[in-house]
Formats: sequence, C-alpha cells, structure tokens
Amino acid sequence: EIIGQFGDVALVRAGSIIRSHFGGLFGCNGRPLINDQMFLLNLRTGEKLAMKPLEGYDPLYLEISPDLRRLAVVGRHELNEEEKEHGVFVMDLESFTVTKVLSGAQKTCPHWSPDSRLLAISRGEGYITNHPIVLIDTVTGEVKETGLSGAGVHFSPDGRHLVYSSGFTRGGSW
Repeated sequence: EIIGQFGDVALVRAGSIIRSHFGGLFGCNGRPLINDQMFLLNLRTGEKLAMKPLEGYDPLYLEISPDLRRLAVVGRHELNEEEKEHGVFVMDLESFTVTKVLSGAQKTCPHWSPDSRLLAISRGEGYITNHPIVLIDTVTGEVKETGLSGAGVHFSPDGRHLVYSSGFTRGGSW
C-alpha cells in the first residue's frame, strides 16, 4: 500500500494482513495484529531504500502530512535495552531526521492541519475520561493547550475548526 509519494519515491506499508478497526487512506490504521513494515521505494527502479530513522520505533499510529513531506509517529522509541521513551515524533521524509514533538504515552491518533504545519492530538495517556486536546507547531515545537477535551480530533478542510469526540463517561473504554 502506497501511503505517500514525493517525486520518484513512495512511502510503502507492507507485511500486515490483519488491521484493527481504525481506518483512513493516509494513516491512523491503529496497531496491526501482525506488525507492518514500512519502507521507501524508488518507483523508477523498484529499489527498496533504507529507512534507518524509524528503526527502534514501535509506532501505535502513523499519519503522513498532507504535503507528503513528514510522517507523524505516535508510539515508543527504544533508546537502548533499558531505556524507552513514549511520545509523538515527526520524521522529515526528505532529510530522514526524527524529532520528538510531544512526550507521553498518547493513545490517540494525531491529525495534520491542511497546511502540514500543526498536529492536533489528545494529550490523554490511556483510556481515561480526561483527554486535553493540544496543537503542536511542528516548526517551532510550541505545544498549545486548546481548552478542549476529547479524542479523534481532526481539522476542518480550511484548517479553521476542530472536530472531535467528547463526553467520555468512564475509563477503560469509550
């Protein structure tokens, strides 16, 4: 499955047969029951290109930016055998640099703004009833509290509004 293309290079997801119920063409497919493989493919030559920056990451959610230049990764990064960090990471698909933009074990999918600059996500760690929604400026690193609480946040097509689910009544499930 090609999940993004820029020039002659495509970001391809392969190797997973069964996926959880979350869906979307460009990401937020949830945790696969059989781990995916992601790789870059040269569309002219068919050559698989190395994607070393995501080695050591265990993605829970992946979301490619609308301009197809960056990949948001929610999950865990294994720094070494004993040390792990959870958070939201952004990989630049041109330079392959990875930057952590938010710490914590978030359990919801991020969503890019139409201009590919902001990420909206719930800061809630786990299946709890309080999920503060934040906006992450992926250029400056600023994290802005919105005063909203919910999950499944998305930007409107014009980027001026947020749509989300709220009113959770118990932890453990929604």
